[in-house]
Amino acid sequence: MEQFTLLESCNFVQEQINDGIRHVISIVRRKRYLRARWISLTTQILLILRRKLAPRTWIKIKNDAFWTSVVSGMSAKEFKDNFRFNQTTFYHILRAVEPFLNRQDTIMRKAVLIEKRVVVALYTLSSTAKFRTIANLFGIDKSTVLELLYDFVNVINDVILPQAIQYPTSLTETTEMINGFWQNWNYPQCIGVVDGCHIPIYPPSEYASDYYNYKGWSSIILLVSNLFITLSFASSEVFYLERLLTMFSSV
Repeated sequence: MEQFTLLESCNFVQEQINDGIRHVISIVRRKRYLRARWISLTTQILLILRRKLAPRTWIKIKNDAFWTSVVSGMSAKEFKDNFRFNQTTFYHILRAVEPFLNRQDTIMRKAVLIEKRVVVALYTLSSTAKFRTIANLFGIDKSTVLELLYDFVNVINDVILPQAIQYPTSLTETTEMINGFWQNWNYPQCIGVVDGCHIPIYPPSEYASDYYNYKGWSSIILLVSNLFITLSFASSEVFYLERLLTMFSSV
């Protein structure tokens, strides 16, 4: 009987020890789980804070060495070859459009300099380069090239052109123009003159004969008058214009 009681006591003690071990193991596992969970949450919070606090790039700085180094160091001939204007004419255009194209710096970004705005527009008009190529040359975005071009052309058409080319709006102005041609060149009943300049080109394969002029080579023609300037794309178009002017003068 005593032996049985001793055996039960040993079993009871063993069960208590096992329960204690299992309890300790569960506590250790719980602590490990909570520690891993805490590390995971802390890491996620730090990543979120890092993304929020990290500085974001508002404007990507691009290389504008062509503008800052190459253009500023161009000779008079190089400047004219690149922009189709000599430097004197460029600064004359710059002074004329500056009041309408000049922009102010803001807290978000610095404005494009007025000189650079005009140079980009002239380079775009005088070359066959793509907008992306011009953007890379001047260190600006492709959309900025398009914006600068549109702004420049709109100012020329809306502001500068009416100042440079004025049509007679009354009989008095028409009479003054007629008298001016008569007094200066002894040419009667004239209110305007038209002249042309053949610009050599390589004609397109399609309709190449339309670009063949009377001098024996292919060209497009720049028509110039004291009232307007227009660029035609084929010699045949000028022929039709000459016929129209002849018909008008005979009326």
